[in-house]
Amino acid sequence: MERRFPKIKIETQKLLIDHGDLFTTGGVMAWLDLGLRWIEKLMSPTVMLGAARFFVIDPPRSEQRLYAIFSPDLLHGDAKILQLQHWIHTNYSEELCVAMMARFAAMGERTLLRRFHRATGLKPSEYFQNVRVSRTQEALEFSTHTVEEITTMVGYRDNSAFRHMFKKVVGLTPTEYRSRFGLVGTHRR
Repeated sequence: MERRFPKIKIETQKLLIDHGDLFTTGGVMAWLDLGLRWIEKLMSPTVMLGAARFFVIDPPRSEQRLYAIFSPDLLHGDAKILQLQHWIHTNYSEELCVAMMARFAAMGERTLLRRFHRATGLKPSEYFQNVRVSRTQEALEFSTHTVEEITTMVGYRDNSAFRHMFKKVVGLTPTEYRSRFGLVGTHRR
């Protein structure tokens, strides 16, 4: 959509956008959020919360990042950057820096930064973090490893720094994420 309509500002992190007289939503169940938001706007937050409780649904969520899955652009046409993307996905548990990525791609750091951003819309370091967070989310959802084990598996040495970064990207701590999206009864603390 961004490519077809470059003048439109797309806010992919929000589930519901309120422009006063115009609302936009995304997702299959977005009508629930939209309906609750209208109730809140036309009546009151109290009435909206009552309606949410009555229908046994969460109050309107404003962020989509809890549900977003990192889906990198692999169809950009830059073969060197695509090769680097695959390399990052294979080596995400290593300490990768821009200098290492530039050496792998056989280009200067500034050239790498410019081409990588043009191809993916992200800086190489942001892309690398997104790959790590994505792998962490998978492990939290489907494995029985502890958060600390997963933190080490994805290449972090500092659990506290990782928790902070994960919460910044996802909106929940790793433990909260597992409680909400993990397979029930299959994980250790």
